[in-house]
Amino acid sequence: MGLSVTVKLAIIAAVGAVLCAVGGGLIKVFSNLISNEIQKQVVLTNGSEAYDAWKEMPVPIYMQFWFFDVKNSDEIANSGAKPIVKQLGPYTYQEFREKYNITWHGNGSITYQQSKKYIFRPHMSAGRESDNVTMLNIPLVTVANFLKFTPSWLKMLVSLGLVVLDESLFVQHTVKEWLWGYEDPMLQYVSKLIPSFDSKFGLFYGPTSGNLSSDGVYNIFTGELDSSQVAVVNTWNGDKFLPYWKSDYCNMINGSDGTIYSPFVEKTQKLMLFSTDLCRSIFTTYEKDVSLKGLKLWRFTAPPAIFENATVNPDNECFCMPCLGSGLLNMSVCKTGAPIIVSAPHFYMGDPKLVEAIDGMHPVKEDHETTIDVEPLTGLAMKLARRMQINTYIEPISYLAQTAYLKPTFFPVMWVNEVFTS
Repeated sequence: MGLSVTVKLAIIAAVGAVLCAVGGGLIKVFSNLISNEIQKQVVLTNGSEAYDAWKEMPVPIYMQFWFFDVKNSDEIANSGAKPIVKQLGPYTYQEFREKYNITWHGNGSITYQQSKKYIFRPHMSAGRESDNVTMLNIPLVTVANFLKFTPSWLKMLVSLGLVVLDESLFVQHTVKEWLWGYEDPMLQYVSKLIPSFDSKFGLFYGPTSGNLSSDGVYNIFTGELDSSQVAVVNTWNGDKFLPYWKSDYCNMINGSDGTIYSPFVEKTQKLMLFSTDLCRSIFTTYEKDVSLKGLKLWRFTAPPAIFENATVNPDNECFCMPCLGSGLLNMSVCKTGAPIIVSAPHFYMGDPKLVEAIDGMHPVKEDHETTIDVEPLTGLAMKLARRMQINTYIEPISYLAQTAYLKPTFFPVMWVNEVFTS
């Protein structure tokens, strides 16, 4: 079996490192030769090793999903009891990415779109897609959040409809339904009153396929004109800034998609990553040296500063929509008003009060941090674990009887790990 493109590039870098350590007058010659070869191969041009790896990932990517099954739903709804959850999973899907509508531009950039499709892998999972999971009724919470900004008559009309439908605060669905969508009777009713609502709900529901479709139009630099700009996102959907946050600083689009970086990485630099899932750019910082299949790599991790409260990290003030405390990011601004809040899994690195509020949270660094293992000379990500938790917020709402006894709580729904190893 042939070597993968990423391994080939890493071997070029490893050989270069050995040759440059030989000593003598040949060091500069070998160093320049290897440096030139690396720069030639990591640029995204037809025929380069990096372009082949960028267009079609040479190693499988997996998405692992863990759900928080609610064990005391009646007590929470009827007396405001402390939530008790049990983690179920992983439910593992192989992710297939396809880049299409690839267009080359004279300014050293490429425009493209990317679709993602997921296939369930039972042998890598702890259960079946048909497993039932009890979780918070997110469509109900979403409708409740939307109604806050509507006239009283609409609140009353929807509230009466929910009584007729006997809508519960907690509902049970299969893993497949929670992920890829199901027809919701309440949403069918609400969509007739508020056309902007879809009658179907799924945490990763894509309206065209039941799986995710394109997440936008990307324009990235190839690195032909400047190798330090390899795969850096230039624009997304035609814009250099996002439309979501309170300032240009937070709306800046920085970095690559996290699978490839510019060559000759330094331990002191921040590796920038643009994530459409988070509706923002984030960064990772060097933590330690690691190895994979004999190759020396550098591990970069997502630091606490990314989701720290603005009182601790003033740079995050423009992400406050509003500020929710350390460890949380309010995503409703880019999720059509749905009360979606993201964090690290099990509220890792978050305010300890978040963990204390839920029975079943057990944050562990090795299991819940985001890590990228990079080959420093080529800038290739050889191993990735990108982890994110989806939460929502519950509180008493005067016009919804189902919420009368709730205590204000950031409520965990599920978490996901996107992972690959070269």
